[in-house]
Formats: sequence, C-alpha cells, structure tokens
Amino acid sequence: MTFSRKKIIKIAALVVIVLLCFVFGWYAVSRILSVKHRIKSYSLKHEAAGKKTISARTLKIGAYNIAHGRGGKRGDTNWKHETREELIKHLDRISEQILKEPPDILVLNEVDFSSAWSFHLNQAGYIAGRCGYTYVLEQRNIDVSFPFYKFIFGNAVLSRYPLKNEMFVKFPPKSKIENLFVGNHDGLYCEVDLPGGGLGIFAIHLEARSEDVRVSCAKLIAEKCSSVAKPVIAVGDFNSTPKGFPEVKLSENGENAMSFLLDKGGFIPYLELKNDPDYYTFPSEAPVKVIDWIIGKGINGFLNSERVKSPLSDHLMIVTNVRV
Repeated sequence: MTFSRKKIIKIAALVVIVLLCFVFGWYAVSRILSVKHRIKSYSLKHEAAGKKTISARTLKIGAYNIAHGRGGKRGDTNWKHETREELIKHLDRISEQILKEPPDILVLNEVDFSSAWSFHLNQAGYIAGRCGYTYVLEQRNIDVSFPFYKFIFGNAVLSRYPLKNEMFVKFPPKSKIENLFVGNHDGLYCEVDLPGGGLGIFAIHLEARSEDVRVSCAKLIAEKCSSVAKPVIAVGDFNSTPKGFPEVKLSENGENAMSFLLDKGGFIPYLELKNDPDYYTFPSEAPVKVIDWIIGKGINGFLNSERVKSPLSDHLMIVTNVRV
C-alpha cells in the first residue's frame, strides 16, 4: 500500500494533533486535580538517626531553603546534576549538615516532591529518612505535570513530634494567570503536638519578585496567627529584608513585609534585630542580606540562635531554640 505525499502530511498532522491533545489534556487534568493535592502528610517508620530526648520546655527550630538540591553556586541551573546518584550524594551532604545540630522541627523551602530536574525523587521524604524525622508535611507551591515529566515542589515541615491541624494557606499571587497555570508561593500552617501543650508552625516562602505582594502576604500571616489561641512560629524564606538593612525593598506605599511583621504584627525575631553581617543568609557564597527568618508570636523568647555557614545551597540554614 502506498500513500501520496498529501495523504502522509494529513496523517502526520493528525498524529501531531492527537499527541498535543494528549499532552495538554494530561496537563489540564493535573492542574484541576492539584487543588486536592496541595498538602500531604505522612509518617516514616525507621530507626531515627540522631534521635535525642527533647525537652518539653524548649524546641529547636530550623529553616533551610535547599534550592532544589542544586548547590550553592549562584546561577546554577536546577538541571545541574547529571545523574540521580549525584543528586543523592548532594542530599546526603545536606542531611549530614542537618544532623550535626538536628532541629526538632525543620522547615524546608524549594524542596522537590517530584520534579524532572531532580529525577522525580521526593527530596523531603529522603532528607526526613536520612535525618530521622518521623513526621512529614508537604505543601505544593508549583504543581505542573506532563506525561513522564513533573515539576512539583514547595515547602515541607519535618518533625520529631506529631503534627496536627494542617491547613493550606492561600497567599495573594503576583499574577492570577501564573497562579492558574503553574501555581503560587502559598503557605502552610500546622501544629506540633507537644507534651503539655502545642505550638503553631507557619511554613513560609514568599514571592521573590514583589514587595507589594510580600506585604499583602505579611498582613495575612499576622491575621492568621492572631486568630490562633497558642504560640506561633513563622519559619522560612520571606524574601524580605526589614528597613535599616542592606537591599531593603519597599512597596508602592512605602511598606516592608518584615518590618510590618516585626512592628505591627507583634512578632519577635530569632536574633536581636540589628544590621550585622553575621546575620545575613543570602547568597551563601558571600551573604549580603537577610531574607531567611524564624519569628515568633506569643512565645517566651529564643535561645542560642545561629546561621550555619555552608555551600550546599544558595541560602544558609538558620536554627534557634524556642521556649515553649
């Protein structure tokens, strides 16, 4: 059987149309279902590496933007690692760093749950397993799927204590279209079930491109935390430097997200608020600004706060002890 050139072109066009419909149909269904998959909680059964006795009066909190596990060199692509084994070795180094002073509660930003550039490895679950965290709570910011290729990442809370009352918090987007088609920098609230009481944890990774959006998010954070009848710790990459610090950004109305939270929001920072280069957290190669924060409301104060110098991400990990 022979086909004319015109017939072959028609068949090829039909095949292309079918493939495009399949790919974009897959994508559309994944975006519709993404609303149901915004948060996911699970527990790991293992012999907890580095497990320790935790005081009910103090809790060690950590924040770490791991930059998709690509490393600390600015300008590197998320596709940096050529093999899955190479990525795993890097995640092992991150885990080793965490285990040197393991937080009881660790908030991760820019952590992949299933992304093509990180070989669809669940980085939150992997690090939790390596570091002995029993409880994991994931929250998706970006959720895009095509056949055999996914880009799903966001924030995660790793905990040695049970987590409860998980709640997805929708933040104002920079772009409604972007929010519709790929996702947005949103938030995650949960509570740590502690002996004798509880503590709210607000996992944060705010929009990097607009202080106006960050200010709107900060006001929502303050509102949500004020409605909670217990101490709350907001943790993560706020992408905002308060007034009086280098590279501060202001909204069109002259407002600043971190300044709002620390002044009008009633939060206290994990470190004494002063312009000290030893506090800067980004970029890790030569930090020039502080955008990663642990701030608390309704707590008794922070103790032994520090940043962990490391080239494993473009952000530095920060840790503190909170009196609960």
